[in-house]
Amino acid sequence: MREWGDVVVLLNTDVAPEKGFLTPLLIHFRDPDVFAVGCLEKSREQGKIILRGRGIARWVKGYFIHARGETDRSDTAWVSGGSGAFRRSMWNELGGMDAVYNPFYWEDIDLSYRARKAGWKILFEPKSVVHHYHEEGKIQREFSADDVKRVVYRNQFIFIWKNVTDTGIIIAHLLITPIRIIQALFSGDHLMLQGWFLALLNLPVVLKKRMIQKHLYKISDRQLVVSQ
Repeated sequence: MREWGDVVVLLNTDVAPEKGFLTPLLIHFRDPDVFAVGCLEKSREQGKIILRGRGIARWVKGYFIHARGETDRSDTAWVSGGSGAFRRSMWNELGGMDAVYNPFYWEDIDLSYRARKAGWKILFEPKSVVHHYHEEGKIQREFSADDVKRVVYRNQFIFIWKNVTDTGIIIAHLLITPIRIIQALFSGDHLMLQGWFLALLNLPVVLKKRMIQKHLYKISDRQLVVSQ
């Protein structure tokens, strides 16, 4: 009989699991290379139920563009920290979710990306169903839309500066970012400018973390694309 003490399940306070959701998650950990498995979220948003839990992502002009994916496949770009199971030993080796992303967003994408770059697997399990009461969560209650957008901009920059090792992607990012900044200046997108500046303030810490974690990496950035 396998012991499941090495598997930690995380659920946000605005998430309610359906009965029996654990079994489909835990089965995947029979594979020793699996780091994390995500749930199918029935997310309640503006009176509708949106199926979430599987993420897709690609590199575009030096930026990591991610979005909700279809829920009929098992591959995923990340496992949500609000509804997923994680192997504790690998979590500890990766150092867990990075507090540099506080107070929210990108920390689970970052953790999943580092795990995949280390050669470990992350999966999406549609049979493990949870209900996400999105509008009742702490972020929606305590932060304005501008606060959220500013943090998202900041954390996007931090993610790239912290994790990317592909020379072509780095060059693309360095070439495109000044153009984005100029565009933001002319369009009045002050939140993007604030996010970039806040990311710069974190740059010494980010570069230190980059040096610490790079020895784990076995997979190139260009291989870490998830489509559809």
